[in-house]
Amino acid sequence: MFPDGDWNTFNPTNSFENPEKRFVNVNAILTDSNDNPWVVDSGLLGSRTFVNGSKFVKINLNTNIVDQIYYTSSLNPPLGFALNDVRIGSRHAYLTESGLGDNILNNEINVFEEHCDALLHLAQRETTIYSLLQQKLPDIKCQYLTINIPTVVDVNHFWAQYIDRETNAQMKQINEILSRQLIPLTLTSIEIGMMCAAPFILQTTTNQFVKPSQYYRARITHRIDNVTVEVFFVNWGNTEQIPIDQLRILDASLLKIAPLVYKCQLRSIRPNIARYPLNNWPIQAVNYVCSLILEHQVEAEIKSIARYIVNCDILLDIQLNNRNQQKPNEIGRTTLRQSLINKGFADTSNEEYIFEVKIKFINLI
Repeated sequence: MFPDGDWNTFNPTNSFENPEKRFVNVNAILTDSNDNPWVVDSGLLGSRTFVNGSKFVKINLNTNIVDQIYYTSSLNPPLGFALNDVRIGSRHAYLTESGLGDNILNNEINVFEEHCDALLHLAQRETTIYSLLQQKLPDIKCQYLTINIPTVVDVNHFWAQYIDRETNAQMKQINEILSRQLIPLTLTSIEIGMMCAAPFILQTTTNQFVKPSQYYRARITHRIDNVTVEVFFVNWGNTEQIPIDQLRILDASLLKIAPLVYKCQLRSIRPNIARYPLNNWPIQAVNYVCSLILEHQVEAEIKSIARYIVNCDILLDIQLNNRNQQKPNEIGRTTLRQSLINKGFADTSNEEYIFEVKIKFINLI
């Protein structure tokens, strides 16, 4: 599921759900010239509407995160409006709805065209504040590759960096530019999906924010409140909540460098259904994976690449007990996948079945 599980888990019976950041009722998916999907969410379940549930959402397939969100509530639509579909013309984006029929065309078309011009204007700005080059993915012909793991999201979801001269040179260039005096972003200039410079974790144990010593390339993914945003660090793969006053304008030259991480998925594996019937990975399994690969250089066995996700396994060195105590233990090899199965955390799964389910989900919505 894309962009992630949270977006696809809206529960209308839970008063704490946030329809702004979850799909309520998807009507259509469009793709732009860069093959990025735009999701049309009516925000309507039966006759029930949800605040900011009706929206037009752009997803960046390179990072698998939401780039932009346009809420129809900003257009002040009449009561009963239900977003149905969108078509892009030469100058306008045409929004159709299924709740009011012809009334919306007769009474509100000028309002919608005015805002759709603004939408297209923002889309044109992507080339300067949003877009990065597509990250370099491993050659599928390369069966084994040594990588660094800077971020583990879950047992079968982590981000990887290359270990090569090109990546080292790019990282050095980025760090040198971001170590200079940077210009703060203004509160009014903040937009979902824009690139910026942001520090890593700023919060101390006393909940006080300290002055950052180093900035990194980041993309704004969500606005938490009037003073805080969530950002994704495109060179490292982690997500943090950062005060807006700590964000800085990103030098234009750094938009020409592709993200230095790519998403990896541990192949053909799922939680042990007998031990974890809710199909969730236990924290013990996550900690175990982190202890083995987080911030480690490891050898990956590349199995496939689909939708910018590298499907792989990680090779691990293990000590083999020697019955002859006078000889040292020998070093053997296993894989992260097999180790998780041996410890009872995981079961094998049919990889073809997983991809079949994903494709069916995409077609249905």
